[in-house]
Amino acid sequence: IRCNMITGVRWATLIGCASGQAAAWSFASFLEGEWDLQRVRAGVFTQAQYALRWSDDRTVLAGDYFEYTGRVEDEASHTNRMHVRVTFSDEEQLAGSFELAKATSDANAEDWDDDFADTEPPTPKPAPEPKPVFQFDFTPRNNGAFWLSESRWLGSSGGKLQFVVMGRDAFVISQFSSASSGTEPLVSTWTALRRGADALPSTASGSSADKPKKKSLLSRFFYSLIFLIAVTGWRVYKQKR
Repeated sequence: IRCNMITGVRWATLIGCASGQAAAWSFASFLEGEWDLQRVRAGVFTQAQYALRWSDDRTVLAGDYFEYTGRVEDEASHTNRMHVRVTFSDEEQLAGSFELAKATSDANAEDWDDDFADTEPPTPKPAPEPKPVFQFDFTPRNNGAFWLSESRWLGSSGGKLQFVVMGRDAFVISQFSSASSGTEPLVSTWTALRRGADALPSTASGSSADKPKKKSLLSRFFYSLIFLIAVTGWRVYKQKR
């Protein structure tokens, strides 16, 4: 009985530790930083980047999103700029709201030169308030190897959105838009990798189990070695006779 009690305590301790490790993960800590995104939709390849940082009180992630066609450093190629805000509704920072707003640029203010202009500088336009595009509530899968959230897409197209976190440095967002009558639902999938992180192992060439294993030196010359031993033995036998 005592042995069973000790075993039970050990199992409870292990389960408690595993639960504590899973609970320690937060979407806020995961999402902070810079992300490189890629998507192929209707044959069109798109690249984008998220850059998110903590607010001063560490309650909100805020930053920018943009798409680009050239090098990410070339600001002239940046399009579809957005302001991003991620708010959280629980202490664990697993649930909350993902919000976007179109970034506005005041071209007149940039072109205005007080040395030559006779008028007052233009009044800066206030930045639009970010609006929720989807809610999230993450739960672990496979002992925390994956974290999954499924919710409604709150944009004009409607539909569903699935957000899958894989490991520490990668995630996938799949948006399933509502189909109109007589048409198939549209699926848009972004893959994302943390900037500076190593790429995930490629599966294009198959798993390591599918690759031929390199033969050892003994395996490659086994039959030659047997032949050499046989010849040497035959010579020794003849000499003794």
